[in-house]
Amino acid sequence: MTDMNEEIAMTTSDTSRRNLMKLTSAGVVAAAAGSLFNTSNAKAQTMPNDWDKLFPKSENVDHQKVTFRNRYGLTLSGDLYLPKSRSDRRLAALVVGGPFGAVKEQSSGLYAQTMAERGFATLAFDPSFTGESGGEPRNVASPDINTEDFSAAVDFLGLHPSVDRERIGVIGICGWGGMALNAVAVDKRVKAVVASTMYDMTRVMSRGYNDSVTLEQRTQTLEQLSRQRWEDAAAATPAYQLPYNVLQGGEPQFMVGDSYLRRLLVVGATAVLRMARQQRREGWVGNLLERKKPKVAAVALANKTARIAWTLMARQEDYKPTAA
Repeated sequence: MTDMNEEIAMTTSDTSRRNLMKLTSAGVVAAAAGSLFNTSNAKAQTMPNDWDKLFPKSENVDHQKVTFRNRYGLTLSGDLYLPKSRSDRRLAALVVGGPFGAVKEQSSGLYAQTMAERGFATLAFDPSFTGESGGEPRNVASPDINTEDFSAAVDFLGLHPSVDRERIGVIGICGWGGMALNAVAVDKRVKAVVASTMYDMTRVMSRGYNDSVTLEQRTQTLEQLSRQRWEDAAAATPAYQLPYNVLQGGEPQFMVGDSYLRRLLVVGATAVLRMARQQRREGWVGNLLERKKPKVAAVALANKTARIAWTLMARQEDYKPTAA
């Protein structure tokens, strides 16, 4: 599972799969629309009480917005999910974080809700500097602080009356898998860990994709970054890096994806959203349109449609609207 930017770059190198996707995508958009309309319904420190996720709310899970602090004094925002069938028993619990750059309204929340449906108490959280959690500057990562974020989440779960503190695990998604492993290496309260990670981020940051960055290039980059600190100090604000995922040719397939499929999915999603606005539909799509700008909503729906289509192909199943 990946965040919105990662999900839209679908790897479809197999020609038959790509062609099948082209045939099914538009149909799935139209077929899914009816069920999406009838499905149940980020800024730092802004926590709306209504359902604000990019996935439908489960009828079998209780959800609660929560906050807790890490040992760096930063307030973290999270979503606590508990199975409705829990009665009075204490539950095994899971902390869920990631992907890199994502927020809990995306993949981590979906993971957490799904595991709560399977009987776990789960906590999906926004890391420091991200989403509704505190920390400045925004949208940066700190290995020390973000490792601490996982332990702070374990603190929170261990004090919750519904949780068996001797049965706490961690799930780290994509780029946050490394942070999860880092935390669990020293936090022995955690009894199990899973890292769903597709590549070695540390190596990629150092050597580039497919080890394309030479030692001389890396040294030059470090020289530039070091001198940039004087400019940042003079300006009294840190500079953000320039976009680095601009395609130049020769990139790995998972970065490039298939532009035809992306365009097809977004066009189909845009049409569904236009119909939803005209008919003033409610449910998941209606709530999405109230919260997000039209283009962002279209990408969110396109991502959902892609996941449905890919699941159908992988499982060799027919589309069932009631199960969407």
